[in-house]
Amino acid sequence: MKKESLFTIPIEIDLRFSGSSLTPTNVLEFKSKQRDINYILNIPKDKIILRKIMEVWIEMLEIRANENIDLKIEERPSFLFFKNYFDTYQPKTVMERLELEIKSLNEHQKEYFSKPPLYTTFPWVDQSPDEEYNMYLGFMKKEFEEHHGKAYIAEDGWKGFGPASNRLIEMEYNRIINIYESILKHGYIEKFGFPFIEIYIKDNEYKVTLEGAWHRSAILFAIETDSIPTVLNTNTNIINSKDVENWPQVLSKVYSKEQALEIFNDTFSSSLK
Repeated sequence: MKKESLFTIPIEIDLRFSGSSLTPTNVLEFKSKQRDINYILNIPKDKIILRKIMEVWIEMLEIRANENIDLKIEERPSFLFFKNYFDTYQPKTVMERLELEIKSLNEHQKEYFSKPPLYTTFPWVDQSPDEEYNMYLGFMKKEFEEHHGKAYIAEDGWKGFGPASNRLIEMEYNRIINIYESILKHGYIEKFGFPFIEIYIKDNEYKVTLEGAWHRSAILFAIETDSIPTVLNTNTNIINSKDVENWPQVLSKVYSKEQALEIFNDTFSSSLK
């Protein structure tokens, strides 16, 4: 059975959001010819690599759908499940966050892999470990101000894993529950936009990760949508395993080629952490 390639399969464009009457028929044509246009591409669910926290949200929402909504938050099975995730999944180093057992490390790599998990940078991204750390902290500060109206403090932790403060867990729980109930009542409100994507290529297969709109996308998964509307444009990043030698963090020797491929294969076959 011939496997489909992302560059040759037809792509489904939603013309309501294309901004153009010129519609490419496949991604290769799109990347080679289109300029400054966002297209909405519907990605089948089985082609989407979910972040770890998104998988937790989905399971939490499945519990929420069948529980007594009159229960206090601290008594709800969905909240207890969500809190248990932060209480039990608490990686202390980059190595633990990647969930890998890489044994052959030079001194520079030993230092990197033993850093706190917020220093994690993936082999194919441009940001160094220090830049990733600063980006995460800036993101958390902005998230708290925009969505919770509060100032972030270091004791709150990180929204993707524990340890996390009780207020962070409760605020994040309420945030996704409120969005979930809104989508159930009003549907997906398109003016809030759709997630951008990164495209991952391995041999003749492809998958994508979602960039932004994680809460809304997880909710679409939880309510059993067949596909997710995503944004495709000329800035869409394409990560191909055959290009491993030229990945930024391989060139900078944060990872060896073999380590980078191990992380890529783990990502491709399961989920990003």
